[in-house]
Amino acid sequence: MEVEVVERKENPLLAREEIVIKVKRDATPSRKEAKEIVVAQTGASPELVVVKKIKGLTGAREFLIEAFVYKDPEIMKTVEPEYILKRNGVIEDEAQAQ
Repeated sequence: MEVEVVERKENPLLAREEIVIKVKRDATPSRKEAKEIVVAQTGASPELVVVKKIKGLTGAREFLIEAFVYKDPEIMKTVEPEYILKRNGVIEDEAQAQ
């Protein structure tokens, strides 16, 4: 598996770093695998990483991972929509908890 950081932008207003990573592999990475790739590339804490999108490039075995690395978990919970936080396992889904 080849991993390349395509873009890295600092967003001081929202206290986060916005990252795009290109991954070459046979299958689409899961959200958990994508988060592990972002953590490996940035050295960030897994609790502060939110994977926004995993996009396959047509006709290639390449995938783009768009992720945000926050500096503060409280800001992350304020800025990100609830469904994104549930998808990333930051907050627990009430239906699954029962």
